[in-house]
Amino acid sequence: MAQDIELSPRKILSYMRDLEDKLPRRKYSEFDSGIIFSINSDNELNIAAKKMMDFVGLNSFVPQCIFGKTDKGIGGYTMAQRSDEIVPICVSEEYKGNKLVTMAILAHEICHKVIYINGINHQGAFQMLNEIFTDICTIYVGFGKLVLEGYKTNKSCLGYLEFHVYKDTYDITQQILLNNTSAKVNSVDPYLTDAFTIWHSDTDKGRLFLNSFADMQASYSNLTRDFNILSQIIEHIKNSYANTLDKADECYFRKGDYFDKGTRNIIKPIGAFSAIYESILTKDSQSKFQSYDDTIINAIISLVNKYDIEIDQMDYKAFKCPFCHKESSKPEFDNRSLNVTCPSCRKHFHLNCEHLNVSKELGRLRRQEKEDHNLVISEGIEEGQKIGYGKGFEKGKIEGDKIGFKKGLEMGRNEGRKQGKADFISSLPAFLRWLVKFYDE
Repeated sequence: MAQDIELSPRKILSYMRDLEDKLPRRKYSEFDSGIIFSINSDNELNIAAKKMMDFVGLNSFVPQCIFGKTDKGIGGYTMAQRSDEIVPICVSEEYKGNKLVTMAILAHEICHKVIYINGINHQGAFQMLNEIFTDICTIYVGFGKLVLEGYKTNKSCLGYLEFHVYKDTYDITQQILLNNTSAKVNSVDPYLTDAFTIWHSDTDKGRLFLNSFADMQASYSNLTRDFNILSQIIEHIKNSYANTLDKADECYFRKGDYFDKGTRNIIKPIGAFSAIYESILTKDSQSKFQSYDDTIINAIISLVNKYDIEIDQMDYKAFKCPFCHKESSKPEFDNRSLNVTCPSCRKHFHLNCEHLNVSKELGRLRRQEKEDHNLVISEGIEEGQKIGYGKGFEKGKIEGDKIGFKKGLEMGRNEGRKQGKADFISSLPAFLRWLVKFYDE
């Protein structure tokens, strides 16, 4: 049989985990080949087989072993699927008297029975998995030394795996089950070395296991919490511009109320002017929208660049109505920007399904950052006054005659000066911000 199957340490561990899950639990120990003195006859072959079967828990089974003819390269064979207590095994007569090779062959054939009675029985195209499981099982149940010694003695008679895979499996078993740190796995896998270092760092394996995952669980819980907060922030932002969207629906999308549809002549000039005036008062909200969008674009660009996300693979044709939150998907909207009417609530809004150009957006943000910096330096206080005026005006309107518009206007100017100063300071480098704050205090 060919010894050409390669298994990584990770794959070896996956086979061993399956064996650990399916085989009866027993304390790991290694079979002592010294209790068998020679195997020169069928009788001695059966005595050896019985001792090995009892060692792995097959006490109720009876070996029926012979030395016989086998095909070239085949060390032995068995019929593990028999339903009675008989375990027939034929070992190639070529190895009669060769204790090491014979015991390695017996280990392999006995483990065929071990995995079969414990539910590992692959058929058809996956039948080779039985041989891999069997080879790994020989080492897992304690026949590791027999396999390694028999393999070295006559490579052609035993197993389906590369020799170093048997050795790696044996050393992994020694490290994990016997805490034998001198067992060196011949692997270039650096993560396996790190795992062994952790494994041997604490004799209390239960505590070690929990501590090993504590940081990961903490990181995951932090991420889950932050996703939850982020989703709430996004919903808050969406709700905050509902009034502005209502204004857009009323003015921009229902312009027929102000203009004649046929001639486009204005029929309600005061209403149209008032709408324009109201749009100026909501300019602060519009600038917030752009600021929100810039923040989100920055986050998207950061995630795309850091985690190599294929931005073009995103679903651009799916959208949600900003009014009733009805979800929709229109293939014909893909990579388009257009005015739409929600089929559910009949509200109007502008929908942008254009594919995001990361490079273009990054350039725009950099230019915008420079422009914003210059604007704050030259016109920060003026802009702040406008914002403050709007706030004061609204407060004056809400509180009515009690404070009055004049009082609201005064509050707006004061708010504007504060806002302008804050915007100016925030535009400064960190060390200057600290100095300004120090002297201000």
